[in-house]
Amino acid sequence: MHGQEFARFKYDPKIERGRLPGPIFVGLDWQGMRPGEEQKGRILSIDGASWEITVAGFQSCVGTGHSVLHQEATEMEEMYMVEGEGKMLAWDGSTTYREYHGNYWETKLVGALTRGQASRANFTLAVACDMGCSLLPRGREYTVLNIEVDGQTSHTLPAFILPGYSHSAVFTKPSLYFVMKRKIVVK
Repeated sequence: MHGQEFARFKYDPKIERGRLPGPIFVGLDWQGMRPGEEQKGRILSIDGASWEITVAGFQSCVGTGHSVLHQEATEMEEMYMVEGEGKMLAWDGSTTYREYHGNYWETKLVGALTRGQASRANFTLAVACDMGCSLLPRGREYTVLNIEVDGQTSHTLPAFILPGYSHSAVFTKPSLYFVMKRKIVVK
């Protein structure tokens, strides 16, 4: 596994948790975490700061789906793509939405599994430490989603939105992704 594990769970497509609320979310549903696997309220230590998990779970769409631009006021949102494809637009809010001054960016979202593979997979959230092989400074901690399916293990990094930033997402194929929101714990 990659990093220090803090949560293990499975995706169960039979567990329906309900449609995400409109008009912000169109065609997107909460799905499949088994009882006892919920992570809400759990405290993590990342780069010496304490974070509380406020939301964790799978979201999906059977066809296409999208969310309109909305702000993450006090939480950091991480989205781990599991199946499907789409894109996420993030915006820092410093100018009008349509102006381009380097204050918004798009992230392509591509999942590596099929829904069938996802239902057989073991998922593990972990805090990993960069060893200087990416754009993060050496020794910087971050979260990853480890995925073990059919004896093979890989990991995926999240698309993330910082507190105070806004974002929207468009899914062009049936998609499944894991969402975790966390807020800093002030001591």
